[in-house]
Amino acid sequence: MNKLQNFKIKQLFGYQNVDLHFDNNVLILMGENGLGKTSILNSLYFTLTKKWKKLLKINFEEISLVIDNVNFSFTKLQLASYLENLNNKKNLRYKNLKSEIIKILNVEDLNSFISNRTDENIDKHRIIYEYIRKNKLSSELNSPPIGLLVELIDQISRQPNFTGLENLVNFLETEFKTNIIYFPTYRRVEEELHNLGKLRRIHTEDHLPWFDEDEKEETEDLEDETLIQFGMEDVEERIKKIISKINDSSIKGFAKVTGEMLHQLQEGFPKLSKDDILNINRNNIEIILNRVKNNLSQDDRQNILRLLDSKELLTKPELAYFLTKLEDIYIRQRELDNSIKDFEKVTNQYLVGKKMFFDESSVTLNIYNSLTEEKVELNQLSSGEKQIISLFSKIYLEDLNDLMIFFDEPELSLSIKWQKQLLPHVMESNKCKFLLAVTHSPFIFTNELESFAIGMNVFLD
Repeated sequence: MNKLQNFKIKQLFGYQNVDLHFDNNVLILMGENGLGKTSILNSLYFTLTKKWKKLLKINFEEISLVIDNVNFSFTKLQLASYLENLNNKKNLRYKNLKSEIIKILNVEDLNSFISNRTDENIDKHRIIYEYIRKNKLSSELNSPPIGLLVELIDQISRQPNFTGLENLVNFLETEFKTNIIYFPTYRRVEEELHNLGKLRRIHTEDHLPWFDEDEKEETEDLEDETLIQFGMEDVEERIKKIISKINDSSIKGFAKVTGEMLHQLQEGFPKLSKDDILNINRNNIEIILNRVKNNLSQDDRQNILRLLDSKELLTKPELAYFLTKLEDIYIRQRELDNSIKDFEKVTNQYLVGKKMFFDESSVTLNIYNSLTEEKVELNQLSSGEKQIISLFSKIYLEDLNDLMIFFDEPELSLSIKWQKQLLPHVMESNKCKFLLAVTHSPFIFTNELESFAIGMNVFLD
C-alpha cells in the first residue's frame, strides 16, 4: 500500500497554513466547529481522488504532499490553468502531442528567445517558428504540422507551469493503488440530495441549460464509489452481488465435480484413507448440498447426511470421494462466506431491537425484529443504523483491500456507545490501512485509539 506521509495547505481561507504529518496509520483531528476540519479533510480527499473542480472551490494558495517519499506541489493558479487546459477541446485532441512537446521543450529558453526578438517587431508565431527550426524540434516530434506545432508551443509559453500537478496526476493514475472511502456527515448527503432535486426542478421548470453542468457535478458526487451515500439501494446491491457470487460458484463447482466423476467412473476412483473419510465435515457438506438443492432431491440430500452420521460412508468410497470434492467447493467459497459473517457480526453490535441473520444453507441475509421475528426492510432502519450498514457493507461485502478511509464528523446521528466503538471496529476489519477522522466529539476516541487523537491547533499556523 502507498504511504501518505505529509499534507500541507498554504493560506487556507487566505490566512491559515496547515501541516499534517502522518507518523502512524491513524490520525483523529479534534476541534470545535469553525477550525476548518472539513475543508482540510476535503482538500486531501479531492486531491487524492483527482476531484479538481471540487478542490478549485476551496480557498487556498498552494497544496503540497509527500507519498512514498515523493514530493508533489501545485498552486491554485496552476490548478485553474490545468483545468482550463483540459477543457479546451483542441488541447484534448492534441493532448499526447502537447505532452511530448513539454518533455523536450525548455520553456525558460524559449521565453528568453522570444523576449530577445520582440524589439524587432516580428510576429510571435514567426519567432516561435524560428526557434523550432533552430532547435530541430519538429524532427524530434516526428514532424507534426508546423502550424499546429507553433500554436501549441505558443500556448505552453503563455501558461503557468503546472508540471508538478501533471506529475501528481500521473502518479495517482499509475502508482497509487490505494482504495479510498469517504464517510461524509449525514447532513452533507442530505444537502447534496436536496441540491440535486432543486437543480432538476429548476432545470425542468425554467428550461435553463446552464444548470446542466451543476446537475452533472451533483450527480457524479452521488454516484461516486469512493463516497458513502447511506442509501439502502447500494447496500441491497452489495448483498445481492456477493450472494449471487456464492450461488454461481456453487452451481459451477457442482457441474465441475459431476464432470470429474464421469472421468473417474472410467478411470477408477483414487483411494481415500479411513481418516480422510471420517474427517469430512458434516456441516460443510450440508451447506453445499443445500446450495445445489435444485440439482439434487431432498431425499438424496438427507440420505447422504445419514450416511455421514452413521459412518456407513466408509463402505461407499466412491460417494466419499464425491463428497470430498463437494467440500472443496465450500472451502473455495469460504472467503465470501466469512465476509458476510464478519459483516453480520459487526452490524449486530449496532442494531437496536433487531438482529441480522446469515443463513449459510439458503445463502440469504436478512434483518429480523428480535421480538416478533418479522423481517425488517433496510429502509425501515434508523438513520444511524443506515450509516453503520452503509459503511460496513462497503468494507466487508466489496472486494476491497488496503483501504484509506476518511471520516467527517462520524458522530452525527450516532449514539455515544456507537461513537466509542465505530473506529475500532473499522480498524478491526483488517482492511483499513489508513484512517483519518475529524471530529468535535470526545467519544469518537474514547477507546484504544485515544493516543492517535490530536488537537487541530497542533497542525495550524
